[in-house]
Amino acid sequence: MQRMLADRLLQKRTDFDQEMSVLELLKLRFGDNALQACEVMMRDIFDSRRVDAVVRNDQDLTRKPAVSTSSSDDEDIPELHAKILSHFFWPEIQEQDFNVPEEILELQQRYAAGFASLKQSRKLTWLNGLGQVTVELDLEDRVFVDEVSTWQATVIYAFDSPSDDAVSKTANELAEELDMSVALVRSACLFWVSKRILAEVQRDTFRVLEVLPNEEDEAVGGTGVSGTDDNAGDTSADTAAAAEAAAAAAAKESAEAAAMEKMNLYWQFIMGMLTNQGAMPLQRIVMMLKIAVPGGFPFSNEELREFLAGMVAKGKLEIISGGNYKIVQ
Repeated sequence: MQRMLADRLLQKRTDFDQEMSVLELLKLRFGDNALQACEVMMRDIFDSRRVDAVVRNDQDLTRKPAVSTSSSDDEDIPELHAKILSHFFWPEIQEQDFNVPEEILELQQRYAAGFASLKQSRKLTWLNGLGQVTVELDLEDRVFVDEVSTWQATVIYAFDSPSDDAVSKTANELAEELDMSVALVRSACLFWVSKRILAEVQRDTFRVLEVLPNEEDEAVGGTGVSGTDDNAGDTSADTAAAAEAAAAAAAKESAEAAAMEKMNLYWQFIMGMLTNQGAMPLQRIVMMLKIAVPGGFPFSNEELREFLAGMVAKGKLEIISGGNYKIVQ
């Protein structure tokens, strides 16, 4: 319930009447205590609106109306809004780490300073991968406006150039520049290919499509887009599907890395048990961990078996008779 509610509350919406109604019904059925975390999550979202307005006003982050006679760039400042989550009450969120554009980072720093002055006992940790961005791309023959994820917006921003020449970049270059996983970079690039903003000129090399090709250019295949409208639609759909698959692969990679990092915390428990009590089978290790770890051991037997197999491969453990695991001295 918490995970489902979190997914819905993090969406860019103005009202959550349905979620409030469901929460009230569940509280009647299961009691207030069982739904305390969900209640805090809901309160966070509504409190965030008030806090967001105060911080933006105090830090002068409110977008100023564009005045044609003004030489100021104030109207070009991106609007930054935040939802502020109580860390201990929300379910664990798999975060994709990457470097946001410098101007967004500066706005985040100003926002964080305003929040710190308002809530002196609390500090913001930005979860950049969870946001939504309304982007406006001014291309040579068109203007593209859409709402995309923060990592998709970050990747297309990296193609920005003051010159009129179309920029080409490889997935590896973008991954290094943005400190983003290659799988996530490729997913974002394929998304923009499906929107006909980028073209994949070579494998994992992408170029900005400043001007949409005409039918003759498409028939030649210079942009990698098929010549007929039907085929172009099929190609776009295939590319979008490939982008989703790449995004899923990146999410899985991030989740596995996070799980491995958490599992490493329990390695100290396992080493202590095997050192003090000698070799143990998997079932006994699991039983001991459930007793020793505050809050219980969160992984399945199979996940622990895979982790221990990795430790065997690294030479830190060995399997002796009866399938018992033993510390390698």
